[in-house]
Amino acid sequence: MPLSDNYTKNITVIDKTISDHYLLSVDLNTQRPSKTKRTVTSRNWKMLEPSKFSTEFHEALKTLNNSTVSAGCLDNTLRRTLDQLLPLQARTISQRPVSPWFSLCIKVAKQHRRRAERRWRKTRLTIHRHIFMTHRHKVKTIIQNCKREYFLRKFETVTSEKELFMLSDHLLGRERTMPLPSGTEIDLCERFVTFFNDKIANVSYLAFSLIITPKENVCYKTICGKANILASFSNCEQSSYVCHRFQTSTKTERLVEEIFNSKTAT
Repeated sequence: MPLSDNYTKNITVIDKTISDHYLLSVDLNTQRPSKTKRTVTSRNWKMLEPSKFSTEFHEALKTLNNSTVSAGCLDNTLRRTLDQLLPLQARTISQRPVSPWFSLCIKVAKQHRRRAERRWRKTRLTIHRHIFMTHRHKVKTIIQNCKREYFLRKFETVTSEKELFMLSDHLLGRERTMPLPSGTEIDLCERFVTFFNDKIANVSYLAFSLIITPKENVCYKTICGKANILASFSNCEQSSYVCHRFQTSTKTERLVEEIFNSKTAT
């Protein structure tokens, strides 16, 4: 189904003359996945007054018995003092994992951008706003170049089609998941045994069908042992072809012996 014009732009077809295929470059207008949230607790250390904290902490130490003071007791006293002056505050933040293409130049460019933004918000001058916009555009350009170089290096190191598809799925957000089967331990064991029993039964039936089919040039004795063949014949009804070929054989054992004594078809 073709995409709408709202999702695609800057479509470019490039002929690399490498093969009869063309390189298609397109910008997709898609939404970024939402970031995961988590709750953290912290203290606002900027509101701490050193002189007041020192006074409160010394007063709390005077209540302690010097003969039984331990490291844990001092730690608890310090925490109680901080809880009085700077209580813990809970806040929700977004998880921001470090991008693999992040580098020192991006970090420095972001620092310059933030410094220019603070200056513009403080003065509200047009010249400072223009400087901030210049730094913001510079950060975007550096990030795009670093990201492009990172993925180019990734594609250059691909050695197999499997790695190529895995990298493409990662770029498209197609993360593969392998969910484990659900159920109790006994139920999983029974399902496991049933699966392999069915597999063995299907293989045995296939091997048996090969030997009773006259058009198939296959030797059954190379597939199963004599005991397995004997069990298969005892559990299955002989076909018309088997009865026609072994009219003088009245016992299954003789039929199996003739199979094993026959020449192997190649």
